[in-house]
Amino acid sequence: LAVNLRQDPPPLIVGERSNANGSKKFREMLLREDFEGIVEVGREQIGEGAHLIDVCVAYVGRDEVRDMREVLRRYSTSINLPLLLDTTQLDVLESGLRLLGGRAIVNSVNLEDGEGKADRICQLAREYGAGLVALTIDEDGMAKSAERKVEVARRLYDIAVGRWGLDPGSILFDPLTFTIGSGDEDSRDAALQTLKGVRGIKEAMPDVKTLLGLSSVSFGLKPYPRQILNSVFLAEAIAHGLDAAIVSPAKILPLSKLSAEDIELTRDLIYDRRRPGYDPLFVFMERFGDKTSGEAVARTEAGSLE
Repeated sequence: LAVNLRQDPPPLIVGERSNANGSKKFREMLLREDFEGIVEVGREQIGEGAHLIDVCVAYVGRDEVRDMREVLRRYSTSINLPLLLDTTQLDVLESGLRLLGGRAIVNSVNLEDGEGKADRICQLAREYGAGLVALTIDEDGMAKSAERKVEVARRLYDIAVGRWGLDPGSILFDPLTFTIGSGDEDSRDAALQTLKGVRGIKEAMPDVKTLLGLSSVSFGLKPYPRQILNSVFLAEAIAHGLDAAIVSPAKILPLSKLSAEDIELTRDLIYDRRRPGYDPLFVFMERFGDKTSGEAVARTEAGSLE
C-alpha cells in the first residue's frame, strides 16, 4: 500500500505500539518470541487508523539484528503499511532495509555522535531509497529552545540534502518535545518551544515534513490527563505546521469531546500562561488527575464536567 507523507487533513499517523521500549505488551511478546502476537499488534494499529508503523526491537541482552529480521520478515508479508525502522545500530538498519521491498523510513538520524554516523545513515537511506526521520540532537545534546531546534535541523538538512542528495520531501524533522507535567521550571515552556520549533523548521525549509513523538509531552501524568494533554497538543502542533505524529490513534480524543473550558485550560498549560494566583499545571492536575476517560467523557457529554 502506497502512503503519501502529506495527509489531508493532517497528521500522518505513525503507530507507536510495535516498540520494545515504549510498549510493555510488545516487549513481553518479543522476549517470549511470540511472533504471531507481534503481527497482531501491527494489525491492530492498522485497524486504529495508522498510516505507518514504527518498529523498534532494541532490548538489552538480545540480538537486535536477528529480532529485527524476524519481525520484518513477518510484517513485510502481513502488514500492508510502510514501516519506520527504529534503531540506533547501523547493522540493524542495513539488515532491515535489505528485507523490505517497498520504501521504508529510517528512524532516525541525529548529530549526537558527530557527522560521521549521520553520513553513514544518509548514505544507507540514499542507497535503499528510504525516507528519513531527523532528530534535533547534536554534539551538545537535545535542542531545547526553538532557535536551537531550527539550527540543528538546518545542519542536518545540509548533510542529508546538500551532501547526500536526499529528497527534502522525504525528510521528517522531529524537533522533540519534553514533558510539561513534571513541574520542573526548566521544562515548563518545553511544549511552547517545540511548537515554535515546528513552525520555524517549516518556514526555514518549506519542502520538508515535521514529526513529533507526541506522548513525550505528557510523560509522568496519569492516563486520562495524558490523553487530554496529548489531544490538545496535537491540535496545536497541527496548527503550527506539524505533518506527522507517532501516536496511538485510539488514545487521541476529538476536541469536540472536550468542553471549551477544558481546551482553554490545557492550552494555558501548553503555552505556560502562568499569572499571579494561577498556575495552569496545578489547576489541570486538580481537574483531571483523578478522572478516568469514561467518567470524564460521560460528564462532558452531559454538559456538566465540573
